[in-house]
Amino acid sequence: MVLREWIHAAHSKKEEMVTSRQNENSCFIGDFDVETFSHVAWEVSKGIADIHNNGVSHNNITADNIIIKMNKDDGSISIRIIDLGQASVLVEQDNKADKIKKDLCSLGLVLFELFVGIDPFQSKDLVFGRADFVSSGNKPSVPVVGTEGSNGVSQS
Repeated sequence: MVLREWIHAAHSKKEEMVTSRQNENSCFIGDFDVETFSHVAWEVSKGIADIHNNGVSHNNITADNIIIKMNKDDGSISIRIIDLGQASVLVEQDNKADKIKKDLCSLGLVLFELFVGIDPFQSKDLVFGRADFVSSGNKPSVPVVGTEGSNGVSQS
């Protein structure tokens, strides 16, 4: 299953789980505790680090390009990063730092979606694709709750 589907499934049950687990000491997001989400984040980060350590920049990291498999028997999680069709070799004459920075920015967006359950690119006022948006140095607007504004929510 791709990570985006897993995220959607996990977060769609969040409301149900809040009331049924109020007396437990663990913090849950949907069916899973925060440790599970943190473990997934760690495994995705390690996978991207492995790609970079092998001299390659992925250039298209999204929750749709990450496969997650959960072993029902022992609860282990395996992560695979797919779709290296836009990948490029990191060579000295290229600006390696910029390429890696773009991958890490994309990783941050995937992690945001993982923990919050919302694709930051669902905003209807974004006209760029993910790759163009990230490579241009832009950041998605995220609502900030508790600030002044006509509806109590402002865009940063």
